[in-house]
Amino acid sequence: MKTITKTCAVAIASASVALLAGGASAQTAGIATAQPDAAIFSAKAFETANTQIGTTYKAQLDQAAAAQNALNTKLRGILDANKDGQISQAEAAAAESNPTIAKQVRDAQAAAQPGIEAAQNPAIKAQAYALEQIVAKYDPALRAVVTAKKINLVLSPNAIQYAPPATDITRDIIAEIDRTTPTVSISRRNAPSE
Repeated sequence: MKTITKTCAVAIASASVALLAGGASAQTAGIATAQPDAAIFSAKAFETANTQIGTTYKAQLDQAAAAQNALNTKLRGILDANKDGQISQAEAAAAESNPTIAKQVRDAQAAAQPGIEAAQNPAIKAQAYALEQIVAKYDPALRAVVTAKKINLVLSPNAIQYAPPATDITRDIIAEIDRTTPTVSISRRNAPSE
């Protein structure tokens, strides 16, 4: 009797595993979903590049932040009519309707903005270059996952009304990008020639 019980238990467990495995593949039936932007921005190479950019361009980013803080302080001085250190909705509305105050705000922004943008520009260019490289790795990563999982069709999650979580291959694509591209250059000068 114990042998029959054990045999039945093993058979039921095997059938359950087979049913679960079959159910997962039946749910997706060769169709998957992927979020390209999530895969690209979640890649470890992008995180590493941002850390590198924060270190490499720290002085410029600090300069931009200081200039932005100075602009904010100046604007607060212009807009804070009751000098309580805060700008209420009433003060903002009054400033919008007062041409003199509106011109002071525009002039302050126009004077500060070029310096802020110039200080941020090297970091922005470096981040754009890093993103460009990661974007170039997305399609090969997608194709590798599609081939490995025998997927026939990949849709954007926004293109369908419902899909079970098992259809989302975004994490698989991230893993493939991470595997093939652990880091990227943040400078065209330091980029490996292809």
